[in-house]
Amino acid sequence: MGAGLIPNLDSVEEFRLITNSFDAEYGKFSGSVMNAITKSGTNSIHGTVFEFLRNDKFDSTKYFDNGKAELRQNQFGYAVGGPLWKNKVFWFTDYQGTRIVSGASTGAVQLPTVAQRSGDFSGFATSFNSGFTSSPQNLPIASTVQGGNWASILGGRLGYVVNSGEPYYFTSTMINPATVNPVTGLGTPYGFDCTTTNVSTGCVFPNASVPQAGFAAPAVGILPYIPVPNVDAQTFSDNSQRNRVRDDKAAQRIDFNNKKTGNWSFYYHYDDSSVVDAFGHNSSVPGFETITPSRAQQFVISNTKPIGSVAVNQIRLVSSGCPQLRTSRKAASRSSPTSALSRARLSASTPPDRRDFRRPFLPCNSIISTSASTR
Repeated sequence: MGAGLIPNLDSVEEFRLITNSFDAEYGKFSGSVMNAITKSGTNSIHGTVFEFLRNDKFDSTKYFDNGKAELRQNQFGYAVGGPLWKNKVFWFTDYQGTRIVSGASTGAVQLPTVAQRSGDFSGFATSFNSGFTSSPQNLPIASTVQGGNWASILGGRLGYVVNSGEPYYFTSTMINPATVNPVTGLGTPYGFDCTTTNVSTGCVFPNASVPQAGFAAPAVGILPYIPVPNVDAQTFSDNSQRNRVRDDKAAQRIDFNNKKTGNWSFYYHYDDSSVVDAFGHNSSVPGFETITPSRAQQFVISNTKPIGSVAVNQIRLVSSGCPQLRTSRKAASRSSPTSALSRARLSASTPPDRRDFRRPFLPCNSIISTSASTR
């Protein structure tokens, strides 16, 4: 939200927004600064209790979803204060809890078909092209293997010879790239579909079928985590996933009025939260959830003392804890088996359990400020 600490709104007495001409105490900030003064207790007990609710029962179905996504939002808490010692010591305490469960929808996502997952691209044969010839021909030009090194790697995986410049696949209507005229941009079609790996008349993937031996190891490892289409042959949609937010913030304030030493105020704020994103790291399919816990704390001591009858001095010590952001991610297991190599590669790219990301709370910002004003 752009702020290290956001107090319970029912605990705020007043706020001030500073946009320019900052005093020296705000020297490290740019843009704008918002100061909030929290409430203090009085000689009588006063308080509020609140609950804010949102629910999917009041919502309609989104256009691309099959049903309504789940939504449960509850914000609840209290703010109450009173006297410990009448006219001398006052207390004020507040708490706000936030619980949000919101349905996460993939929308309409294009995924590999069941046939493509096994290497059968016969239904998408023209996708093996590197472009099109000029008008009026406008026919796809067969894509070819580029470079001897890649040809050697591919041949090693497939178990047969692959040459640089060899087409991956072609149909009878696709253009042989060797026949394309650089001036006219026109070429000659092959006239037959590729069905063999013959060096002179064949291609790398006959019948537009890619053997699984030719799949890259990362693709083999990640494929079991990609769902199969459930809307049509290529489209997947799911709105059953859940984003979750848990936030607990509490604050305590004690005020002590003393004519000899001045008026003292002690304030402590604690905010702990956890955000679960069903589609973490910009994933478009379920199974890649991320968890981001954070924590922020602040302790303030201030003293305000009149100096004679014409001046007031204020000194304030503020110690703020850095918001500790720790992100972990996990991939949900699926029924599709993975090879030992796949699991090894996945585990190498997956961070450890989120407990390894926790760090002790350390003060990152301590400020002592003093000011004097005359009446």
